[in-house]
Amino acid sequence: MKRVWGITLLMVSCTGEPELVTETYPSGQKKEEGGFLNGKKQGGWTWWYSSGQKRGEATYLNGRQNGPATYWFENGNRDRQGRFRKGKLHDQWTFWYSGGGKRSEATYRRGQFHGLYRRWFENGQMELEGKYHRGERIGRWLWWYESGVIRSQGAYDGGQRTGTWIFWDQEGKVADEINFDSVG
Repeated sequence: MKRVWGITLLMVSCTGEPELVTETYPSGQKKEEGGFLNGKKQGGWTWWYSSGQKRGEATYLNGRQNGPATYWFENGNRDRQGRFRKGKLHDQWTFWYSGGGKRSEATYRRGQFHGLYRRWFENGQMELEGKYHRGERIGRWLWWYESGVIRSQGAYDGGQRTGTWIFWDQEGKVADEINFDSVG
């Protein structure tokens, strides 16, 4: 009977509703709001700038960010958006410049880069593109100048440069080729 009582008590304590907590700026404007359950952040949380503009929204599970999250610049444009899993960046994340243009897209797995990674200059031109596997660069990577002219291309294997890399000048002329398989 004791064993059944312990399980029932555990189920009751785990199914409780989070207590809503609100913190404010001295002006009375909300600063953050969310739930606490058993002393840990739980459920949806929202943060605001002192201006009243929303700063971020995220979901917590047992005190760690877990689920969708979105953050904004004070001007109201999105800063970053993605998902957390057990407190770490997970799945697809997108980052923006404060002016609204896309800055980068990255795929994460348990907090590490894992998958396609792309980054843009503030003018919207692609800056680089490549892939990661468990935090290491793999496969073909490409870089461009802000003008759109290709800057370099090469491959990675296990995070190390491999094979022949080609480098261009800003006019698009080949400036150098290096074979990283023969570099000691």
